[in-house]
Amino acid sequence: SIRRELRLRESESRLKNAMKLGRMSPLEYDFASDRFLTDRQMSDIWGYAEYFDNNNPISRDKLLEKVHPDDKGFVIDKFDEAINTGTGIDLSFRILSQGELKYIHFVSEAVYDDRNTPVKLVGVAQDITGMKKLELSLAKNLEGLSFIADKIGLGLWEMEAGSGAISVLNYRANIHALKEHGVTHI
Repeated sequence: SIRRELRLRESESRLKNAMKLGRMSPLEYDFASDRFLTDRQMSDIWGYAEYFDNNNPISRDKLLEKVHPDDKGFVIDKFDEAINTGTGIDLSFRILSQGELKYIHFVSEAVYDDRNTPVKLVGVAQDITGMKKLELSLAKNLEGLSFIADKIGLGLWEMEAGSGAISVLNYRANIHALKEHGVTHI
């Protein structure tokens, strides 16, 4: 019906907008042709917009050219495992694109043919560079705070509200203060 068609188009539009705002893109990898298909946004992130513009799929080797050298072996192993076992992938890795270090998160599941043979991976890729930079900045700040606390003899610890789990953040955690709060085992 026309009403159902309209709802479907609206739903599709919302999904496309949410994926764009989340810097997420659909990604498909065909085992037989060794080719990736994605959208313009992810092609831009990887620095391969011309492939998208010319309607050309990207080979695995071409994408691997952009993977950070320290992550390349891990990424190859995960893709080979997925191809050989028909399992999905959930991994984050770095790429070097257009002179910039970027972080990508890729999640997929295997698609099988009628003989129950895995034929492709279908999933989403997300540019998580902003989140990763924030995470690294926070870790660096915590490291600096821990260094200062160690130098002045101050103990740092945190308690997770939900579980009550306590994490000691630096070597000189004030054991006496923890005991005052009922912590008996560290």
